Amino acid sequence: MATTELLPLPVTKGLGDRLSEKRKNAALEIERLVRDKVEKNEFGDIKVIIVILQKDFTLSANPNNRKGGLMGLAATAIALGKACIGMHLPELIPPILACFQDQDPRVRYAACESLYNTIKISRSSTLMFFNPTFDGLSRLIADNDANVRYGAEMLDKLVKVGWG
Repeated sequence: MATTELLPLPVTKGLGDRLSEKRKNAALEIERLVRDKVEKNEFGDIKVIIVILQKDFTLSANPNNRKGGLMGLAATAIALGKACIGMHLPELIPPILACFQDQDPRVRYAACESLYNTIKISRSSTLMFFNPTFDGLSRLIADNDANVRYGAEMLDKLVKVGWG
């Protein structure tokens, strides 16, 4: 199936937009698309969507694409819900954690938000990623950027509740 069939052009354009509101709207559309795929048991398509978000967005040279990719991954996690997220965590979590080390503080903050939303859905299922999550959080809590530190603190609180 072609990329444009899974993620329509307006969605991919929206994810890379410089305006946060357009990225958010694109992420909401991804959430809707993934919910439809879950209802139809089209989990192969969901894996392809995750790969597209990872390769075309979170690994992009453009920080807006990286932020949009992170929003898309979080939207995917939300759409999967508690019942289905476990089988997709190995594809969802690593690209988010990789963005913890991004040079752009806005991308690091977006990674905190994305992981927060993913852990909020999956809770203890993410325990297999405890070590890299803890390592990333320990770096972000001491980040130079106040927004990144705030995002890391919120994520830290959720991790303590979700895994505790």
